[in-house]
Amino acid sequence: MLSLGKLCQISGFTFNWQPGSRPVLTDALGFSTELEVRNFVPILSTDETYACPITDSEGTRTPSPTTDAPDGPSPASEEQTLSADEAEVRARMDVPHEHLLTHLPADPGCICCIRAKATREPARRVDPDIREQEMYDHDVKYYGDWVWVDHIVVLRTENVGVGGEKTGAYVIDRATYMRNFYPSIQRNSQQTQSALRHFAGAHRPTIVYSDCSKEIRKATEDVGAQHWTSTPHRPQSNSLMERQVRILADGVRAILLHSGFPHNFWPLAATYFCSAMNFSGRSVLLLGVAEEGVQQVVRSGRTA
Repeated sequence: MLSLGKLCQISGFTFNWQPGSRPVLTDALGFSTELEVRNFVPILSTDETYACPITDSEGTRTPSPTTDAPDGPSPASEEQTLSADEAEVRARMDVPHEHLLTHLPADPGCICCIRAKATREPARRVDPDIREQEMYDHDVKYYGDWVWVDHIVVLRTENVGVGGEKTGAYVIDRATYMRNFYPSIQRNSQQTQSALRHFAGAHRPTIVYSDCSKEIRKATEDVGAQHWTSTPHRPQSNSLMERQVRILADGVRAILLHSGFPHNFWPLAATYFCSAMNFSGRSVLLLGVAEEGVQQVVRSGRTA
């Protein structure tokens, strides 16, 4: 298959496709090549067959022209007509032949590795000092000042909870890292609001941070808290909570395996896991929060 736009706009090719005839691609030197059509898509094919691994010259070989070349520059001047992109590609194809067998390890000079092994730009870890400054700027000192909320949904019908639970609200306090899980049959704003009120107790949460869930937004408005959201379609901007969800999932699986109970008991295991984390102080040690600071917050009376 061809990228006709790049060939015509950058490399000086022209493309002509008349009704009832094959499409014709003409390069900058005037060589014309008839293309095959498969499912109304122009295909560049060649009768020559190459074995693997291929050499650099074979990998960049083009089909022979089907028509006589008009008067113009000789093929020897082709190097002078290469665009900057083509010159870069040709330079990157200069890789060892042994690498072409498996393309391992990835070679930054191999154009095939560059294209086939492209990944998203990694999300860089935020400096802990920046996170501490963020808590200081928003006056996050006590229980309920900043609350994370996320929904966990069971995708497989055979793993529905013993009480018919299919989802649950996972709530974590940022100042103390105390947590709780609230399983439910449906995911809606009423269930989320009930979870927030139970978690906050006699205190109203100040900031509720979550993804762009409509249920969480409605529940936050009902409890009178500020709703801050992460960047849509980018879980990395909610990385702290996503990490806690993974910790919960791993803990629930380990607890169920250790106890011997079936998967349907996951709501009870999730609730137990959160309680055990709170009572043992594991939340504090796991996330690097000073245990003395948490005890001071607890003694201040700002807990549920």
